[in-house]
Amino acid sequence: MIALVALGAALLLGLPLESSWSPILIILVTLAACLIYMAAHEVTHGVVLQVLTKVKPSYALLFPLVTTGNRAYLTRRSAVIVAVAPAVIWGLVLLAALLTLPQDYLLTA
Repeated sequence: MIALVALGAALLLGLPLESSWSPILIILVTLAACLIYMAAHEVTHGVVLQVLTKVKPSYALLFPLVTTGNRAYLTRRSAVIVAVAPAVIWGLVLLAALLTLPQDYLLTA
């Protein structure tokens, strides 16, 4: 189902469906990008958490999850900021990448 939605979005947005890259390279780059994004996403939670609470966060890999947390208490406002920070920050970064990268790189988007 997710693949069909992604294909539909690619067709609607006019994203390229062919590349000069080999399929195995596209798969490897996509997997690497996903793993890097997971780490960057959790680090973003951790940085925002530390800025707001002044308590060092802890990170854990509990396969298949990556988690971030600390022992500080958060207000509702702080919890919302920590929760949405990666979506806002990385959403803007990835949107800029989508608008500026060459077409071959968009196959991993």
